[in-house]
Amino acid sequence: MKVNRCGKSEPMTEEIYKALRLGLRRNNHRLLLDIAYHTGEPWRHILSLGVEDVYSDLNTCRPADRVTFRRFVPMPDELAWLLSRYTPPEEGWLFPSDITGDHLTIRAVDNALRRAIARAGLGDMGITTYSTRLAYRDRLLPSDEQRRKAISLR
Repeated sequence: MKVNRCGKSEPMTEEIYKALRLGLRRNNHRLLLDIAYHTGEPWRHILSLGVEDVYSDLNTCRPADRVTFRRFVPMPDELAWLLSRYTPPEEGWLFPSDITGDHLTIRAVDNALRRAIARAGLGDMGITTYSTRLAYRDRLLPSDEQRRKAISLR
C-alpha cells in the first residue's frame, strides 16, 4: 500500500484491470493497458512500438503472431482479439501523440491511468504502471515460493 505516494506498487488483479479498462476514456489508452497487462512489458517500451511491430496485415487489422519489443513476446489469444478490434494508424507509431509527431509520453498515459484509478475509486491501493508487470509475474509464478526463487536469481 502506498502512503503519500511512498511505498510498494500493488499487483493488478483481474478485477482491477477490468475496472481500470472501463475507466480509461480513449481506445489507445485501453489498448496500452491491454498490451501491458498481457505481456508484462514496461509501458515506455510499449509506447515506442510501431504499427508494424504489432500488426502483420493492416488491411484486415490482423495481429502478428508475436509482439516485437527488444525481445519477441508471443501473442496471447485475448490480446490478439483486442488488437483485431482496434483501428491502428496507417503507419508510424502505434500510439501517436495528438500534439507532436512523436509517440505518447509516459507522463500523458500515467496521468490517464491516475484519472481512471480515481474514477474506479482505487486511489488508496497503490496501483501504478508497474502494477501490470507485477500482475504478469504473479500469473506466471503463482506461488510465493516460486516468486522468491525467481527474485533471488536476479
